[in-house]
Amino acid sequence: MGTKDITEKILADYNDVFADIINGVLFDGEQVVLENDLQNTKDKSQYKFNNQIHEQERDVTKHWIPPRWNKPTHLYECLKIPAKLKPFVNDYKINLVEVAFLDDKLDYFHSDFRIIAEYFINKRKNIDYIPSPQEIRHVDEFLKLMQALEGDDRYEEVLHTLQKEEKKEGINMSEVLDRIENRGIIIGEKRGEKRGREKMAYEINTLYATLLKQNRMEDLKRAIADPDYQRQLLIAYGISSEED
Repeated sequence: MGTKDITEKILADYNDVFADIINGVLFDGEQVVLENDLQNTKDKSQYKFNNQIHEQERDVTKHWIPPRWNKPTHLYECLKIPAKLKPFVNDYKINLVEVAFLDDKLDYFHSDFRIIAEYFINKRKNIDYIPSPQEIRHVDEFLKLMQALEGDDRYEEVLHTLQKEEKKEGINMSEVLDRIENRGIIIGEKRGEKRGREKMAYEINTLYATLLKQNRMEDLKRAIADPDYQRQLLIAYGISSEED
């Protein structure tokens, strides 16, 4: 596979780029496919032919999952009921509310539900979200619901932090999102630090093994006691670089 093809796939794999390509090519620029409606899927699959397993690779594939409900809302739509029996079967209906599409009814709500609706409306529109200052009254239940809806454990972690701080009032969505963002930064930093420690341990162990193999015992002893000399040897052997 050529370099151009590989780099094109890397760029097109970003949801915003993929959605932009689809909308431009298929829908004349109309924003039909939104980046938040796309989910990654496997670009490789296997099939059997002549008793041998073969693999095929697609360029870039995505699942398009629009936020609009596209499942049945009536019992008749779920079951194959003969026409003669329909008079004897109640056609139960689901009263469906699509929270992310309550744009024109948002001002009808005044409870914590309004904050949730506002969040998902803005997420659907993919615009800059400035949360209202409305205070969250039922913090525990609110954050647990957001964790379930978003599948993001940071909401639950924020809840635990608030419980430890014994903070139950004066919390709005801005503070929640700030805490979530900070939590994500902290987690990222910890993961980076862990990877850094693992990399350093690997490099040092590689250096020590090399010195032992070459029977450079004096250099090994000095490297253990002198970090600067250890660094010099790591660079000299090409195990580490100046940038590291």
